[in-house]
Amino acid sequence: EQAQWWGDARVQAKNTFYLSADTHLFRRGIRQIGTQELKNGLSYGHAPTIAHTCILPDFTLTWIITHWDYYRQTGDLSLFKSMKERIHRAFGFFRKATGKNGLLPYDNRYWLFLDWSPIFKDGYPTLYNLFYLMALRSAVELFKLSGDSKSARLYASREKNLVSAIKKRLFNDKAGVFYGGLSWNNRPVPEDTAHVFSLAILLDLFPEHHRTFIEKNLLPLVKGKREGRILPSPFFMFYIFEALKKCGHTEEVIDCIERWWGRMVDKGLTTTEEGWDAEPGSSSLCHAWSAHPIIHLSNILLGIWPEKTGWKQVRFSPTFSHANYARGKVATPLGIIEAGWKKTKTRIEVYLNLPPGITGEIALPGKK
Repeated sequence: EQAQWWGDARVQAKNTFYLSADTHLFRRGIRQIGTQELKNGLSYGHAPTIAHTCILPDFTLTWIITHWDYYRQTGDLSLFKSMKERIHRAFGFFRKATGKNGLLPYDNRYWLFLDWSPIFKDGYPTLYNLFYLMALRSAVELFKLSGDSKSARLYASREKNLVSAIKKRLFNDKAGVFYGGLSWNNRPVPEDTAHVFSLAILLDLFPEHHRTFIEKNLLPLVKGKREGRILPSPFFMFYIFEALKKCGHTEEVIDCIERWWGRMVDKGLTTTEEGWDAEPGSSSLCHAWSAHPIIHLSNILLGIWPEKTGWKQVRFSPTFSHANYARGKVATPLGIIEAGWKKTKTRIEVYLNLPPGITGEIALPGKK
């Protein structure tokens, strides 16, 4: 991604982690985005630029979240510590922007992206506020880890207030559904999108409703065809898949990848499209944000799940479906993991080779 669009970069970096474990570009990008600061604390959406049309408040939130991603991959807090004051200033924008109802509103001076899908982006959008919550939670944990308890308490308080506003104003508890957001006069806007429900699962907002969110909002999407509903872009399917994996629906993820990404393969593409059924000459046929099946195939079919910061512990738990065998490698900061399995007439043979410094937990069907 030549322009380093930072919403894209979060997913693209995770792809790179599994391919090479190289964090140099990611670390440099986080620093570059952070130094491209507006007077109000926002950052530009990519680097390098000074274009007003490239200011995306949700990408500033993503930039904060990527400090957590970098720490989880490396165990290194030095980058976060060097950017602490910059992060305070970024949160200052969102603090001032928060409405009397406790929610973040759309600011028509800037481009609120969220996704290419035609989801609700006016008034007080639910998805925007969920990304804000994710950024606050990331910051709380990072400030705790860096020994800054004062800042951790500050953002924990804002997190608590935001959760309260989301639960009070953006969720219909009786029906168990989210609204797309609130209008400017604080009226709920009905909207059924998988975007919101996936982030709610990842944030553990309503654990008692996870099963309903999965069955009513996520599984119908991934089991169906790419039509008839507000369809997430290939980019946002990363978050959909992460929510499904969290709740144990790994086979449905693989099935969706096989059908939806399989159409790219059937067209002879060797790179992934930016949007579904992209037309040559009018949209990108080489867009790394759509390459996240690298992650899901490595987790689900190969069975490699990172469990601890810096990949110091992994769980080996492959799903033995959709294939007669799987084999491959996953790059980590501590070396290459090799794993695989194959079915015979009477059993499934598995192997796992870990480099020094990584411990493994084995969780196979029928075995612990």
